[in-house]
Amino acid sequence: MLRILLTTLTLCGAAYALEPAQLLRNTSPSMVSVRALGDDERLIRTGGGIVIDRGKVVTNCHVLAKAKSLQVQHQDIIYRSTLEHADVERDLCQLDVPKLPAPAMTIGGVQTVRLGQPVHALTMPQTGKPFLVDSRVLALREFKSVPIVEISTDLPQRTGAAAIVDDNGRLIGITALMVKDTPDTTIAILADALKEIPRRAQQALERQRTAAPAKTPSGVTTSYAAEWASRIALLEKSQGEITLSRAMAILLDISAAEDLDALRMHEEKIRAMTWHSAYAIGTDHHGNIIWGGSRDWRNLTFAIETAVEFCAGTIASSCKVIMANGEFREKDFIDVAKQLGAQNIAATRQSYLQSLNQTPTESRVRYNAGGGGGGPSYGFASAR
Repeated sequence: MLRILLTTLTLCGAAYALEPAQLLRNTSPSMVSVRALGDDERLIRTGGGIVIDRGKVVTNCHVLAKAKSLQVQHQDIIYRSTLEHADVERDLCQLDVPKLPAPAMTIGGVQTVRLGQPVHALTMPQTGKPFLVDSRVLALREFKSVPIVEISTDLPQRTGAAAIVDDNGRLIGITALMVKDTPDTTIAILADALKEIPRRAQQALERQRTAAPAKTPSGVTTSYAAEWASRIALLEKSQGEITLSRAMAILLDISAAEDLDALRMHEEKIRAMTWHSAYAIGTDHHGNIIWGGSRDWRNLTFAIETAVEFCAGTIASSCKVIMANGEFREKDFIDVAKQLGAQNIAATRQSYLQSLNQTPTESRVRYNAGGGGGGPSYGFASAR
């Protein structure tokens, strides 16, 4: 839950503000375009990145979802890149780009921010040319022990990391999908969190190593393979006769009346979403079922892409669309079901039902090719 920071914050630094044109000239060389490539070097998506040190770029982890390889583009030159650290809980990933000549952005911190302060959002659209949007600090808060800043500008959520800078060009925040924006505003993680990325990434890797069960060559945990196989067999036998709620009830062996009602209500909400809409499910590295979706898109292709992106959330998750414009895709559902097995059915059932009782994280997504001028489009994801 968001809570207001009690710390008294003051503005430090130079006593004068740079003119907008000079501010853009000073900061734009530190913005890059991150290119996520799939099979056969096919471009999956692009997103903004911020140079924070020599050869080091920070972007949002959701930009890297499904990527087989990475590139960074700076002033029309493309450089090879690798993922160095991933703080997926905060949606902050650090890339190593050894040959990148771009200068690092000066990093400010929580002590350089005050309420009402003029700030500027530096974004990198798909055109590849950074631009500034004037804004103002509305609130300073904490979310899950992370200091965040809320600004008075509604920024795109699918263009990757945007830099929030002060009048002197210092980086004070970076946008991420970690938290839900409020209407007509954007929430960014304060730049202090950047120095914690390597440590938090290492801690996450250690947790995965200690929690990971032994697996068979097929990837399914040996001790749970039999119970999952029987549920999947029931699903396959019921093809042609199942809805989303019934399929999930069969897969997770759900029989309690209140739980079945929760499944039906969840499905009804998905079917009621305005077109174009899509809903995806998948598994995380713990073996839990995760989900996400999109609504109010003018183009189904963008609705599907957004649903997968919000569902996956990080490069550690795998998702597939199983409903599009209210139509249930049985085969795709079964394909996802076959990925389960890192934990037993009871544990997976409990975590999934809990996710239905939590408010999903929803964000407005501005994307001209899909959303057009007819109002905002939305993406949402289950609480993680």
